[in-house]
Amino acid sequence: MPDAAASPLIEAVAISLDRIAPGWDEAPIAIALSGGPDSVALFLVSDHLCRRRGVSLRVLHVNHGLRAEADAEAAQVEALCRLRGRPCTILKWTGEKPTTGVHQAAREARYNLMAEACRSFGVTSLLVAHHLEDQAETVLHRIARDTGPDGLAGMAPLTHLHGIRLVRPLLSLSKAVLEAYVAAEEVPVFRDPSNQDRRFARSRLRDMAAPLGASGVTVPRLGRLANLMGRARVQMDRLTAERLSGCVHLSSAGYAWLCLATFRALPGSVARRVLSGLVQTIGGGIYPARGDRLDRAVDWAEVAENGAARTLGGCRIAILRAPSDEGGRLCVAREWRSVDHEMVVEPGRAGLWDGRFEIANGSGRPVSIRVAGEGGQELWKVFVRSNRPDRRYCDFDPADWPGAARLALPAVVDLDGTVTLPHLSATTADPFAWIGEDIRVRYAARAVPDWLRPRCSDADMRAGSTPEPVNGRQAT
Repeated sequence: MPDAAASPLIEAVAISLDRIAPGWDEAPIAIALSGGPDSVALFLVSDHLCRRRGVSLRVLHVNHGLRAEADAEAAQVEALCRLRGRPCTILKWTGEKPTTGVHQAAREARYNLMAEACRSFGVTSLLVAHHLEDQAETVLHRIARDTGPDGLAGMAPLTHLHGIRLVRPLLSLSKAVLEAYVAAEEVPVFRDPSNQDRRFARSRLRDMAAPLGASGVTVPRLGRLANLMGRARVQMDRLTAERLSGCVHLSSAGYAWLCLATFRALPGSVARRVLSGLVQTIGGGIYPARGDRLDRAVDWAEVAENGAARTLGGCRIAILRAPSDEGGRLCVAREWRSVDHEMVVEPGRAGLWDGRFEIANGSGRPVSIRVAGEGGQELWKVFVRSNRPDRRYCDFDPADWPGAARLALPAVVDLDGTVTLPHLSATTADPFAWIGEDIRVRYAARAVPDWLRPRCSDADMRAGSTPEPVNGRQAT
């Protein structure tokens, strides 16, 4: 058997990680291990790299409970981790399962569970095994869904999801390379039969690879297209951030506003991606707003008068008068009537509520989290009467928050029925900072575009630049 530690694949992944996630080896990391050949290859390579650099590595496996083999597969993953001396956490998707949209629901549950686990272990970076063929399928899938330029960039090598850095170091590597490496290591793997189920769009797109390749639309070419569009997306994010410097504000209360005059002066394509990004961030969505509804909302914002409002992507978009901004502000807040998420957070645990707020329960009792809604208005009235005169919150005075944002905040319901709003205890200029004491809350939207992320580093901005896809011969 070849010397695994000297494999060119390990060196290729090391170069990829150092490029897209500088400093990844300065803190503990986690890896998503399904047990399939792709994730097993990433696990084996990551194991070698972490030993070489002295990095703590934790394995996360999600048992969706959707197939009879799920428990056996979880046991096999645990056994592999024991052989390598790596801690493995099995995360179970419990509760009622949907009868439609199963893949999407499973994906969302998977990332929710892994993000919560990462937070509990103090891990900020999660490695996943998406590879070149996955990238090509993503590009085709987004074309089928009438994507825009950003969609053609496919999956970014580094994104922020649920407050965790999601790192994809294999995007330029082919599936054949990964399978060959696993075979050489003689590690058993299993394959999800749903990947061949033609009821799912991904499986149908996978079947198109051969006829498309015969016409010249090959996987490597689709990968290069995603790479080029990814670089363009990074540059567009940089230009958008420069254009909006000092004119856009993201609040820890889960709303955002933008100087209306600045928005109306943006080129149409930029205005479209700005509004789409705001709606995705504030609505807690996985995917950005797009299509005709987005176009109509942009057109509306160009001419709407003060006080006008409309909805898009689970958000309320309103034109508000603001003394400090000539012409007013474009404000985006969560539409509270669209929030139907209630959850219980046990003592010492944390969870993501409505895809927007992370709730950490430091008390000794379970609490229920639900949308504040109209029932929270009396709490706001009491707050305003007692705190408004001293203006101690300055520019971050909750009394000045838009009504829509107040209604959509998380409310904590104690065992005795007492309702509290943690956001009334303190506020902060940092949109992602923790607030509260026993029950702590912070804004942790599923996805925040880099141009809206105020503390985004240059390293993160460079993460959209990936190496050109390589074929199996080059990588091995």
